[in-house]
Amino acid sequence: MSNAKEPANPEDFARMFAEFQMTYGNELKAKVSRLDQLIGRSHWLSVGTYKENLVRSVLANKLPKQFEISTGFVMAQISGAKVLSRQIDLLIWDAHNHVPFFRDGDFVIIAPEALMAAIEVKSTLTSKELKKSLTNLDSLMKFLPIYRRNQSIHRSIFAFGKGKKFAFPRSIFNGLSRHYQGCNDPSFADRVRLTTDYDRWSLPWIDNVAVLDTGVVNCNLWYVNKKSIPAYLALSALPGQDKLDAYGLLERSLLMDLVGGSNKTLARYNYPGFTNALFANSGSPLKSDRFIIFPDEDVTQMWNLEGEANTEWINAVYHPPAAPTNEEDEEEDEDAAE
Repeated sequence: MSNAKEPANPEDFARMFAEFQMTYGNELKAKVSRLDQLIGRSHWLSVGTYKENLVRSVLANKLPKQFEISTGFVMAQISGAKVLSRQIDLLIWDAHNHVPFFRDGDFVIIAPEALMAAIEVKSTLTSKELKKSLTNLDSLMKFLPIYRRNQSIHRSIFAFGKGKKFAFPRSIFNGLSRHYQGCNDPSFADRVRLTTDYDRWSLPWIDNVAVLDTGVVNCNLWYVNKKSIPAYLALSALPGQDKLDAYGLLERSLLMDLVGGSNKTLARYNYPGFTNALFANSGSPLKSDRFIIFPDEDVTQMWNLEGEANTEWINAVYHPPAAPTNEEDEEEDEDAAE
């Protein structure tokens, strides 16, 4: 007879499932810690492929059977010309309904319609590495004319750590703002217009930036100033509470997109047992620098809040300052390499 204690109520189940899910993040941390003890963090940049493989191996055991996880490129012909993405660390694609143009082991070249998710993996997140990852993931926007209307493409960044001068979440907010405000193909204005398309609102924006043992910056559609606006919310551990399961939050966001498709909320109704368990453990919003919105504007109304509750959220809105100088970016990279 099993001695395992059955959860007595939903709160106990939420705690139990949260602790179970956190073991995957702990598994990543344990393996990296062993590596750190042997070679030190000064060599982290040279073991990037090993860390990509760590994330790949954990995710591979959680994906539906129809999906494979590889590294490589997305390619297509558009207007008679070959279009190629940048190389993406982790590509999750539908191997049940599509065949790759090329495959050799874990390396693939796939068509846009096969793509389900793309994840960049970083040893140490700095301003330059964030910019590079955003640029790589943005190269997938080249295939906007080809993606199916109901095709949800999850895009995230996962980092094992951050530079000493890379502040969470402020540096991520700054990097996201600089990148999207300076976009050309498609332009920032075109991205904002695409957001009004209910089925495709998330395509112009990456879903998550997750930093192990630190927190997650997560994108969602918020009701601000009496309209729907894409916003990035910072989630982090609060004093006196357990550390946030950053890997778990990214994984749950990914799995919701894989089962829910373009309608990110419909999955909760179609798969209630699965999604209720997935979201049993959620992060706590930071008390300051809580979120940014696109386009940046003065906020007067949050959701349907009134009075002090509305004022509290409005006062927490963070408007990113001017971009750091090149010297500041270089200092962050020097810290990461120490």
